[in-house]
Amino acid sequence: MTREATGIRIAQLAAITSLVVGAVLLVRYRQWPANFELNWYDVMVQLRIAGDWDDQPVVVFALQDSGDIKPPIEDGQLASILKKLCDAKPRAIGIDLLRDKAVGTGFEQLSDVFESCPVIIGVSLFGRYQNQYVAPPEVLRAHSRYGFADIMVDPDGVVRRGFLALDRGRSGGQEQAEFSLAVRLARLYLADQKPPIKLTSTPLGPDPLSGVRVGRMHVPRLLSYDGGYVAEPNGGYQFLIDYREPLKAIDVVGLGTVLSDAFKPGDVRGRIVLIGNMTAEAKDHFVTPVGRGSSDEDRTPGVFLHAFMAQQLIRYGLGMVRPMRFLPEWLEICFVVLCSVGGTITGWMTRRRFLGVLSVAAVMVILAMSYAGFLAGWWVPPISCALAFPVSALVGNLRGRVRARVFLSYAHEDEALVRKVQLRLQRNGFEVWMDKTDIQPGERWEGVIRQAVHDADCFVLCVTRCSVSKDGFFERELKEALEIWKSNLDTDYRIVPALLENVQLPKELNQFQGVDLTTDKNWGRFTRALCLRNGHMRH
Repeated sequence: MTREATGIRIAQLAAITSLVVGAVLLVRYRQWPANFELNWYDVMVQLRIAGDWDDQPVVVFALQDSGDIKPPIEDGQLASILKKLCDAKPRAIGIDLLRDKAVGTGFEQLSDVFESCPVIIGVSLFGRYQNQYVAPPEVLRAHSRYGFADIMVDPDGVVRRGFLALDRGRSGGQEQAEFSLAVRLARLYLADQKPPIKLTSTPLGPDPLSGVRVGRMHVPRLLSYDGGYVAEPNGGYQFLIDYREPLKAIDVVGLGTVLSDAFKPGDVRGRIVLIGNMTAEAKDHFVTPVGRGSSDEDRTPGVFLHAFMAQQLIRYGLGMVRPMRFLPEWLEICFVVLCSVGGTITGWMTRRRFLGVLSVAAVMVILAMSYAGFLAGWWVPPISCALAFPVSALVGNLRGRVRARVFLSYAHEDEALVRKVQLRLQRNGFEVWMDKTDIQPGERWEGVIRQAVHDADCFVLCVTRCSVSKDGFFERELKEALEIWKSNLDTDYRIVPALLENVQLPKELNQFQGVDLTTDKNWGRFTRALCLRNGHMRH
């Protein structure tokens, strides 16, 4: 390929890439592909779920529609349950029930249990608005043994991220943080390890490298544009819930079992106990990547979400897994550009009939690479890349009908005139073969020309006064082209006589419709003839 042709091709590559990448990014920042990115994250979560769910650190005791105890549970009854659980020596007890005021009888009894059992953690609720705040039990609040139970729901209604801390305002010039139930439970569990593992936090401080640390593991704060999020999230110290277990991996026991002979203290010793309400009346079921059904039975109870988050923090502290990491925004854009360049080049090099198959294969490879990165602990959103590749391939294939290969047959005396034809075709995206520019030193010109005629999609005979008057000019190359044409009638190998001067078309070419290129108005017709096969490109 000549230097001029290379420059033209690079300019086309830059133009197509800029156009496609600009369009993809515009669509991306208008949040159109955000749901696709998040849905793909859900698919990866489901594909990754492991089969080993033994020895889960959390056990859930729940109010159930089929259980012996019906909500609301009275204070005296809850006190009896908590006392029996405390005697079984769990590492922590989380009460995912709002108890900001007395329920029935036994309030003093319940307060005494709260006071005497240091592993009990209550809950508060921030709510969506400031006036919706629900306080924890006063006894637990006085000892800072509570965490908030708020759940973060994505715009599409799915819970993929959770809170570690929320801002409760400023006091003494410092921002004050309130920590989640999962943080409180994980802290108690890890403190009882041998040796103890500390969960430290300065989550609302100015240093981005501070924040939440579990042992030596830093839990990064989920920021806007991390992973597949666009302009999300904001507010509080958020992190991505990894959902490494299915719903059935959580041990669930009816709350009434604690007061029966079926209760086995060994089942809770050394574990985290979570008490929650799983009844339909509670309306505390959420759509998650591992629970996407239309009914409450197929969705994830709120108490399970606290269990998932607590177990995730515990895994961090034990060094079993690392938090999910994210690429910087500029690097994600670089990947989109790379996929667009690859798609454009593929469009140039691929015949139209194979373009769809190759585009689908490329998209599958992009998704597979995204999943491989996910397994390695990186969330690399693939949808923008998966969109950029096939669009660029299609535009590249259509632009100038890029891969139509043209063989120019001419008399050497007309080289200067034919070079203008070559450059004009190349500017229109054609791959043009011309002996003066494409036969390399040392090559056998006869064999190279024969192969070039065979590889071309279109054979163009440049007709001038000189070529017409030259004996035997058309015979050798035209004979080769005619043989190929006769054997490729199904693909319509084209032989196009192009008149570069006002001369009579030789009788050898009377069977082919020529085109007069002495006037510019015929150039559009000429280029369409080189590209089309019964209205379609020969690809």
